[in-house]
Amino acid sequence: ACLWACCLFLLTNSKTSSRNYKNWMANVLRINAPMIFFYDTKSIQQEVERIRVGYPTKFFELKISEFSIENIYKPQWVHSLHIPSQELGKVWLEKIFMLERSEKLNPFHTEWFVWMDCGNAYYRTLKMPALQWPNPNILDKMPKNKILHTTSDELDANTHTFAGTAFGMHKSIVSTVFRQTVIDCSTVSKVGNHIMEGFECGSDQYIFSIMKEKNPSGFHQIGPKDKNGYGTLIPLLEFSKFDRIPSTTMSLTSLTNPNIFLSKYAVITMVSSDDYVKGANTLYYSLVAHWDTSLLKETSFVALVVDSHRNDYIYSQLQGWSIVPVPLITPPYDGAVTFYRFKEQFTKLHVWNMTAFGRILYLDSDTLCLRDPTLILKNSNHSFGAVLDWERGAIRDHFNMGVFSIEPRNEEFKRLDALRVSERGYRMDMAEQGLLNCVYQNHSMIDLYPFTYNGNLAAAVQNRTFWETNYPRLRFLHYTLIKPFHPSTRSQCDNNNESCLKTMKLWDDWFACVPE
Repeated sequence: ACLWACCLFLLTNSKTSSRNYKNWMANVLRINAPMIFFYDTKSIQQEVERIRVGYPTKFFELKISEFSIENIYKPQWVHSLHIPSQELGKVWLEKIFMLERSEKLNPFHTEWFVWMDCGNAYYRTLKMPALQWPNPNILDKMPKNKILHTTSDELDANTHTFAGTAFGMHKSIVSTVFRQTVIDCSTVSKVGNHIMEGFECGSDQYIFSIMKEKNPSGFHQIGPKDKNGYGTLIPLLEFSKFDRIPSTTMSLTSLTNPNIFLSKYAVITMVSSDDYVKGANTLYYSLVAHWDTSLLKETSFVALVVDSHRNDYIYSQLQGWSIVPVPLITPPYDGAVTFYRFKEQFTKLHVWNMTAFGRILYLDSDTLCLRDPTLILKNSNHSFGAVLDWERGAIRDHFNMGVFSIEPRNEEFKRLDALRVSERGYRMDMAEQGLLNCVYQNHSMIDLYPFTYNGNLAAAVQNRTFWETNYPRLRFLHYTLIKPFHPSTRSQCDNNNESCLKTMKLWDDWFACVPE
């Protein structure tokens, strides 16, 4: 995980107007990452709170008179064009001090710390990417002992080769970089072509360029020169395309043999038709992006494919999942389930028999992972857990089977499969959901997870106030009424419903990251 540090202070003389900053912030501060924001007036905090709704943010009040740089700042470090006021220069030089405070506070327990100017030139008009930043697959490849940065648009060794708009570093070196910055700001010296007497010393970009010249091995420039510039660290570390992860194949018998144990956890989905391949692939990469990295090696990702649906397209196009062909588990009699999408849903019962896993999280392939969901696997109190369903404008007393967690048990599988046929007191039209709500109707004996673990899209259509309140905390978004990967249902999205449209755009953004 990565923490952003950002700030805004009311200055009497800056390089642009406060109106411009407010306009730019509306885009820049919508980055999907935790942030600590430094400010000096309540009105700024309120404005940022409005922009950052739905994103984890901590605020730190700080007056310019309280800046650490006050003790070493020199009044001659100003320039009518480049550094028009001492206040502005002090804000620039205070960045590393604020980053160091952020690392000490570390309110979100992150590994990486990144500074970003709230007037980031790259995103003044462009919208921030909707996906969580940064891409962990890219960040994991970054050196932890170097400052990550980009260069300015036009390289000039006599000014600076470091773009201060956005730069970052691992927590292990923040204090070291901080101390070196203080030394270089405090010492008037000549390094190469740089003479630290002029106004340039009032620019953080110049100070970091001095440090880079003295210790080039301590810096890592991200991306090629032709893709560098002010603020481009963000797009260079964001999601573009994942590396394609091919699917594998497993047998059902290997998962149901009580003498075989494969992994502590498993995520299982079901692909019931070619249409759902896109959904399953998008779900897989969203899971990998948000999954607790310490648990990835302990987690298997399994896709059930009904024997009758096995075809070259599914086997060649599914990515990441271990494909397990399974026999269809039918409704108890012909006509018991009439809705075509529900007729194969009893097949989910197979997961109770997969004792090769310690704990299973089942997800319909029309779900999307938005945040780390592993807490419900690590902290289960009962053998079964689910989320109460949303229906007809409200949360109901029955649970939805699009997201559930179980401890697999062979005897429980046999019991449920027998009840599927013998029990007559459940809503058969709701297939396995009807059966399991009947079997597990004593809610005191199951784990009931909050709505955020199964964010039913029906709520966005039926109660936008409820939806907008819960949307920022969703861990899973469940596309129940409208399938973004299915044109015939997607067309039902109301173009006047911003909540619904936003969920479609979110799925599109994730799908765009799936390798072809």
